[in-house]
Amino acid sequence: MNNSDSTNAGNSTQPSLNGRGPDGKFRKGWRGGSGNPMSAKCNRLRVTLLNTVTIRDMRALIAKLVELGKAGDVSAIREILSRCLGPVVATDLLERIESLESRLIAKSSHGHDEQ
Repeated sequence: MNNSDSTNAGNSTQPSLNGRGPDGKFRKGWRGGSGNPMSAKCNRLRVTLLNTVTIRDMRALIAKLVELGKAGDVSAIREILSRCLGPVVATDLLERIESLESRLIAKSSHGHDEQ
C-alpha cells in the first residue's frame, strides 16, 4: 500500500465536493448546503408582504370579507368561520367512533359465544 494514499485518505481536512467523508457521513465542520432556493424565495416574498401590508390594510380586507359574507358569499363565510373558529371537523366524529366501538364489541362477543 502506498503511504501517500493512506495519508490522503485519512486527512479529514481535505474537502470533498459534497462535504462527506469516505464513509458517506458529513465531515466535522461541514456547514451544510445552501438550502432550498424556493423556500428562501418564499421567505423573501413573505417578508415583502409583511413589510407592505399595514394594519389599516388588514382591517379594510377583513371588513370587505365580512361584507361579502353578509351578502351571502359562501367562500367568504367559510373563510371567516375557518379563521375565527378553526378548521371544520366532522361533527359526527364522536358518533362514528362510538358506532365502530359498538361493532367491535359485538364482533368480539360473537367470537367468544361460538367456542
